[in-house]
Amino acid sequence: MNIVPMFTTIASALAVYISTSIDDLFILMLFFSHVDDKRGYRSILAAQYLGVTTLVCISLIAAFFLQLVPQTWIIGFLGLVPIALAFRSIWESRHKEQVKEHADVKHSSVLFWNVTLVTISAGGDNIGIYIPYFATFQRGELSLILIVFAFMISLFCYLGYRFSHISFMDSLRKKYAHIITPTVFFCLGFFILHENGTFEKLLNL
Repeated sequence: MNIVPMFTTIASALAVYISTSIDDLFILMLFFSHVDDKRGYRSILAAQYLGVTTLVCISLIAAFFLQLVPQTWIIGFLGLVPIALAFRSIWESRHKEQVKEHADVKHSSVLFWNVTLVTISAGGDNIGIYIPYFATFQRGELSLILIVFAFMISLFCYLGYRFSHISFMDSLRKKYAHIITPTVFFCLGFFILHENGTFEKLLNL
């Protein structure tokens, strides 16, 4: 791969990842603000990698077998995941003592799967961008793109962690976490359902 095409590929990969994942920063901030140990941090990082990897794998498969691309209104049902997590967050805020009894390992496991599911559901619409993007590149270029994506996942997690520990954000989280968390998840879920035309499809059945 020549130098100029290589840099062009890297630049395009950076542009695609940032444009499709910028909303992940706020979500990552939200999750990082709820943990204060290394196990929790590792769970979030691993979950983010698993979630993005799942989206990328689906897109790569669909790019080569376009008939496997699901209709967008079906992808919209992924919006039910953050909505379910919003209800869970409300329940946990009203049963704090019970939640505290189930900490450490179990908490990390739940956190891992929560972050993974939210990453996949929030990035469901990214598939529509990734598929035609991946389809335009050869195998060697795709390898470079995947390396860029892997780097950006770590960078976004680091930024999410740093932003979540800014004193202003931290004090805001402590005061209003019981309101902010479910509100963000509700809005995210309904946005995914609306953006993919799921509401309209169901109304027209």
